[in-house]
Amino acid sequence: MISPLIATLALTFALGGDAKSALTESLMDEYRAHATYTAVIGKFGAFRPFSNIVRAEEMHISLVQAEMRVHGLAVPPNPFARKEDESSEEHAKRLGVPATRLDAAKDALKLERDQGPLYDKLTTPDLPESVRSLFARLKRDSIERHLVAFERYVGRG
Repeated sequence: MISPLIATLALTFALGGDAKSALTESLMDEYRAHATYTAVIGKFGAFRPFSNIVRAEEMHISLVQAEMRVHGLAVPPNPFARKEDESSEEHAKRLGVPATRLDAAKDALKLERDQGPLYDKLTTPDLPESVRSLFARLKRDSIERHLVAFERYVGRG
C-alpha cells in the first residue's frame, strides 16, 4: 500500500515546472480579476454585471486552487485582495479602479479579452488533461459569458 505522502510526492514530481508556472499564472489572473471586480463593487456598490461575475471569479479561483492541491502544489495568497487595514477606497485606488462605472466596465472588458490569449499561451500539450480541461473551461467562461456581459453593459453606455 502506498502512503498518501508518497502518492502526493509522486504527483508533485510528475507535474513539470511549466505546469506549476501555468497554474500559478492562471491563479494570479483569476485573483486579479476577482479583486478588481470586488474593488469596483466596493467603490460603486453592487451592480450587474460585476455582482454576477465576481461570484464566477470566486468559483474560478476555487477550481484552480483545487487543481493545484491535487498536484501537491502550495496555493499562494492573493496579492490583489483587500488588505486588512485597507479601506475600500484605498483598495480601489491600488487596483486602478477608474472614476466611472462605464470606465470600470471598459477596463473589465479588456481584462476578459486578455484571458483568451492567456489561456491559449498557458495550454500546452505537456499539461495533464485535468489542467488543460480546466483552462479550456476558464477560457470559455471568460469569452462566452463574462466578455459578453461586459460588452452588453458598455454597449448600453
